[in-house]
Amino acid sequence: MPDRICEVAESKLRNYQITQLLNVMIRLAHPKMSVSAKWLRRWSLRFSVFVAVVALPQALRSQPAKSTWIDAAADLVAKTLARTGQPSAVSMDLNNASSLSGDDAAAVRRLLEAQLAARGARIVKPEQAASDLRFTLSENAGGLLWIGEIISGSKRDVVMTQVARSEAQSPIELAPAITLQKELIWSQYEPILDFATWDNRSRLLVLDPWTVSLYRLRNSRWSLEQSLPIPHARPSPMDTRGRLLMLRDHKFEAFVPGQHCTGAAEGSLRLECRQADDPWPLAGENSPRAFFSATRNFFTGVLTGAPSASPFFSAAFFQTGNRDTWTFAGTDGRVRQLANAETELRVSWGSTLAGVKSGCGSGWQVLAAGTGDFAQRDLLQAFELNAGVAAVTSPVEVPGPVTAIWATAEANAAAVVARNLTNGKYEGYSFSINCR
Repeated sequence: MPDRICEVAESKLRNYQITQLLNVMIRLAHPKMSVSAKWLRRWSLRFSVFVAVVALPQALRSQPAKSTWIDAAADLVAKTLARTGQPSAVSMDLNNASSLSGDDAAAVRRLLEAQLAARGARIVKPEQAASDLRFTLSENAGGLLWIGEIISGSKRDVVMTQVARSEAQSPIELAPAITLQKELIWSQYEPILDFATWDNRSRLLVLDPWTVSLYRLRNSRWSLEQSLPIPHARPSPMDTRGRLLMLRDHKFEAFVPGQHCTGAAEGSLRLECRQADDPWPLAGENSPRAFFSATRNFFTGVLTGAPSASPFFSAAFFQTGNRDTWTFAGTDGRVRQLANAETELRVSWGSTLAGVKSGCGSGWQVLAAGTGDFAQRDLLQAFELNAGVAAVTSPVEVPGPVTAIWATAEANAAAVVARNLTNGKYEGYSFSINCR
């Protein structure tokens, strides 16, 4: 706290000194000229940005320049939000005062927007914002210089990130564009727990708390072929969850609290269920499985084929090099990564996430929902977790809160379930991660 007080005091003193310097310069040039304090306040910060670019402080020059745009955007946004107190709504403006092309500046804008969303900050109109963020892409003798101007009420501040100039020569190679796309598959008023498609998405299996239903696509419309009930020996939790795992030869497993079902969807639908608390698959058929609390809505943390973790709502599996890694959305609101040991990640993610093997970027991404409540539209975004956490796609909105994200048999996609706030239906989406 004392360091922060000193930092604020130094910032105010610096701005005051710049204001006084401007005033003296104006009066020396025009002894009879009088300017308002409001005008001086407006231009003093812009002058401080100019001074920062021309004469970069020693503290910044001693820091290594960020070698990739993703790292630079993450660093600049982290510094910016640290000065604003992590507001939930901000306005954003970008000015390109560098030699970067318009396309490159647009790519930087997308990276900054993605990093803001990853940290829980929504971009809104200036009149709705708690803080106004004005980013400037500049450069100096050391390379590119990205500047963030923060305006929160009467408080103004400036932060900077040095970026290696070599990045500008080949932005596509160092930061390949990755897109996140959604496709609505199915909707219904009953809760959707999980779903799966096959045969070029012409067949659909839907799991809800009470049934497993089989559909076929005819003339661009789904038609119900068969629906079988799931027996329940005891009452289900209020927030029922479920898992549907497709196997070879159109066979499948279905899990709801206290029930483990096996079946097949070749020709007619077959289903056999038994009362059991067997562990649920977290990713594919051969992935570790986790024990689900039959009377609650979360996993206990006990896994088969992997070290145990703290209780969690959902998990994402991915690989970094030859190492298998798990990331868990804990019941305590924290996100933890389990590789050699369990470590906490400081991210603004909600309770639903899954790993996706897309082949883009490092090969694997984590698809995560935001931290909104059940009365808000949700945002989904893809991240890479190598040396830190980096958002690699722009956020994509769904028309309500996300209730489930599950890994699918499709290599680059995940099954996402959301509750539409407009019509009250549950909607199943396929979210795919693609390289451009």
